[in-house]
Amino acid sequence: MSGPRGQRRLFSTLASLPTPALRALCDEAGVHRYVTRPDVLVQADSALLMLHTAGGGPCVVNLPKPERLVDAITGRVIGTGRQIEVQLQAPSTWLLERRAVE
Repeated sequence: MSGPRGQRRLFSTLASLPTPALRALCDEAGVHRYVTRPDVLVQADSALLMLHTAGGGPCVVNLPKPERLVDAITGRVIGTGRQIEVQLQAPSTWLLERRAVE
């Protein structure tokens, strides 16, 4: 249902929305998604990006602006840009530092 000034309101009796429905709502609202793979969990703030997966494999990280991703443990540069393809190990949790590109 639409609200004032183009707002979208949603009422659901479900305890949690199905993931595809929640993704569609987020896409419609313009929410930034760091990854599109449904099996990769993401936590992010302005300094760190955490990726967790049980399955592993290639994954494209979409950043809001060009940045350099650095492994927070080893200091190894993972990539630079707005889209960075990474290879995730299975299972793994990876903590990356987000650094400004100069």
